[in-house]
Amino acid sequence: MIRYLMSGARGTACLGPSLRAGMLLAGLSVLNCSSTSRDFAGQSAGAAGAASAGAPGSSGASSTAGSANGGAANSAGSANNAGANTGGAGNAAGSAGSAGTGGGSSAGAGGGSSAGAGGVGGANGVGGAAPAGCSGVGSVKFCEDWDKLPSGKPVGDYSVSSGVVVDNSKAFSGTQSLHFLKLPKPASGTPSINFTKQFPLASNDMHGRVMYFIAETPKTGSHWNFITSSNSGGTEWSIGGQGGVFELVCDPPDHGLDSKTPWPGGKWVCMQWEFKYPGNDNTTFVSKVDGVSVDKGEFTGANSSGEKWKAGTWGNLRFGWEVFGSSDVDVEFWLDDLAFGEQVIPCPAK
Repeated sequence: MIRYLMSGARGTACLGPSLRAGMLLAGLSVLNCSSTSRDFAGQSAGAAGAASAGAPGSSGASSTAGSANGGAANSAGSANNAGANTGGAGNAAGSAGSAGTGGGSSAGAGGGSSAGAGGVGGANGVGGAAPAGCSGVGSVKFCEDWDKLPSGKPVGDYSVSSGVVVDNSKAFSGTQSLHFLKLPKPASGTPSINFTKQFPLASNDMHGRVMYFIAETPKTGSHWNFITSSNSGGTEWSIGGQGGVFELVCDPPDHGLDSKTPWPGGKWVCMQWEFKYPGNDNTTFVSKVDGVSVDKGEFTGANSSGEKWKAGTWGNLRFGWEVFGSSDVDVEFWLDDLAFGEQVIPCPAK
């Protein structure tokens, strides 16, 4: 407890190819592209469409075929299909509607438009967002969105102190969340939810994520904890705050990192972490907010101060409030979509 008495001393992202006036269709749509990349895709698909549809003169040769599918005879119909197929991925992600409005370059432009939409879908995949709740989290040790539980003190594979309930006062997904009831300042209580039955982990590599909302960020000079985990090496790793910013600690021997990242308040954020013990002192610590590592919050081996955090077999995981001094504000927060296990767990899409 000596470190906590001293903690007050620590500070703290075209138009498309040229349009032809419809000779056979009075209402040919004007195609617009919103980006250079889509313009390029449209030109490429247009070239493919033109190859299938033939010369523009040929496209107009058959009024019957033109009126049927907006293409030039059977070749233009192929261009229509080619346009849709060219944007196949986009078709799944968005519309390919303009792909069949005309033959030749119009089919190509339609393909370009669909391909652009597909690009957006791909970007979302790269971002790694998971559905809200417990869908898409993979194989985990624990996941809970609190929606299937009755209101009141929760019962499950964990222990819960007084001052922690399931209710519908605020939720990130669904209708309920885990509510840490308001503690009037100086907020000397220690409400918590503690997990032990899920430990030890075979890999000793703990990953997790939780959606978190605190009504107001404490700016007290006293250190306080939110996430903690103890291990057989005799240390406790914690993610908490001090002076309105993140404070990251391994204790003993009180290796504290004064981050410059502000502690988020008044909104839902996704907090992720990794605590890894590989059997030696090249341990890994990661703390992220909305997918971005907090200042000084990601290292393997020595941290930014040249210190190595000791660890052992992880024995528990605890969420709650514990201040070593006093808070300058009332403390009230909510947890939702909580999951942890032995692999990276993506944040849910907001």
